[in-house]
Amino acid sequence: MRIAMWSGPRNLSTAMMYSFGARADFTAMDEPFYAAYLAQSGRAHPMRDAILAAGEADLNVSVQPKNEWDVCAGDLLVREAGGHMVDLNGVVRRYNQPDPLIRGGLAAANPGLADLMVALVSDVAS
Repeated sequence: MRIAMWSGPRNLSTAMMYSFGARADFTAMDEPFYAAYLAQSGRAHPMRDAILAAGEADLNVSVQPKNEWDVCAGDLLVREAGGHMVDLNGVVRRYNQPDPLIRGGLAAANPGLADLMVALVSDVAS
């Protein structure tokens, strides 16, 4: 069984996480999407590089417009790990373009998973 929980205030979800985590038949993870959040937002965090390098996110998708400087470092990390980052049309980004805004969204993962996300988005859009 997988339970995903988000709540405000945060202390409620933390209490639930520790309660379920104490059971032998459950595994609790704190902030399983934090790596994806850091990768897409570009936010600073004292251990940002370590969190991203841990690879806690299998697939990273963003549909919000981004400037290329917000994603180029993450793109490099994904490529060096054997994955790729594509727009939601399946096109690999080329950087230093005259217009740095990436409008169509991005998917970053291993090539098969990123391509699957592009296909799913394409099916939903058509």
